[in-house]
Amino acid sequence: MNYIIKNVKILGYNQEMFVYTKNGIIEKISTDSDSSPENYIEIDGKNKYLFPGFIDFHTHLFKDGSEFGIEADRLFDSGIVCAVDMGTAGHIAYPSFHKCNIATQKMEIKTFINVSPVGQLGAGINEPLDSKLLDENKIKKMLETYNEIVGVKLRLSKSIVKELGEKPLIQSLEIAEKLNLPLCVHTTDPPISFGRIASLMRRGDIITHIYQNKGKNLFQDDKNVEKDMIEAQKRGVIMDVGNGKFNFDFNVAKKAIDLGFLPNIISSDTTNNNYHKTKVMWDLPFVMSKFMALGLSLQQVVDMVTIAPAKALRLDDRIGKIKEGYEAKLVLCDLLEEEVEFQDAEENILKGNRFIKPIKLIYGNEVIEWQSI
Repeated sequence: MNYIIKNVKILGYNQEMFVYTKNGIIEKISTDSDSSPENYIEIDGKNKYLFPGFIDFHTHLFKDGSEFGIEADRLFDSGIVCAVDMGTAGHIAYPSFHKCNIATQKMEIKTFINVSPVGQLGAGINEPLDSKLLDENKIKKMLETYNEIVGVKLRLSKSIVKELGEKPLIQSLEIAEKLNLPLCVHTTDPPISFGRIASLMRRGDIITHIYQNKGKNLFQDDKNVEKDMIEAQKRGVIMDVGNGKFNFDFNVAKKAIDLGFLPNIISSDTTNNNYHKTKVMWDLPFVMSKFMALGLSLQQVVDMVTIAPAKALRLDDRIGKIKEGYEAKLVLCDLLEEEVEFQDAEENILKGNRFIKPIKLIYGNEVIEWQSI
């Protein structure tokens, strides 16, 4: 199908625009309408924003193999056009993950494979990380079979690594290096400092849950962000929000943002246990709105869920921008000017006055609409 989105606001333009899509591709962006060309379906964008479809860089999608998993296509309701499963499955269950919860979905899905063979099962069961179990060759076999795998994931929490300390991080980095993949490190209640973690990370690696406040956090003292975190970000280590239900604290985030330490990517850490269920993490547009309440601009939060993750995933030649020749994966949104409450992991409240509300999704050759939730 071909579409014309009329009279719509687009960031970077100072007037209403007309966007034409043809056969799933953005054909033209114009200030003038061609008076409804033949065979184009009109979409009224009056008083609404058109954004590139959102990329949620941190979700859990293994619905049939993990307590955390949610069906990927449910995320269309939040304006998502590409979702990244952040390490739910290890190599043992990965074939089942692909067969049951990736191949069956319309959503474009990318994945990080868990360095532990069993992955994140949930139900209070933590993944084993003994050095003998972290098998580079078995992960490599998954890479050779499933081309959606784009990285490796490690959860570096005291409750998981226990007496192993930083050893799983060192080994995971070695595996990622040999496989030429980025490593994403979960940092809630880490056994070592954020600075130590950051000092080991390479360009393109990801530190997630950067604003968590369980145990050690990103501050070296009450006033300053760890210098190694700042240096790591400068050299290209990606700082990811990974909001989730337990991994975000307003005090840490506000202080860090006031000091100029911003995330590279805003992500939701969506699971079946938090999606459209809690004000700590309702969905990705809700988290974007939370960051506007923390002082970021609309342009900044949109870039952090479009341009930045598209670049990190090496998809920035086809999605993440409203640009002629790019895929027509676009989301039409209201920007509501009304009071909204956000919570953090400790249920502290932050009030904002703007809220991003997806209305309609253009996903290639079709339009996806939904009921207000």
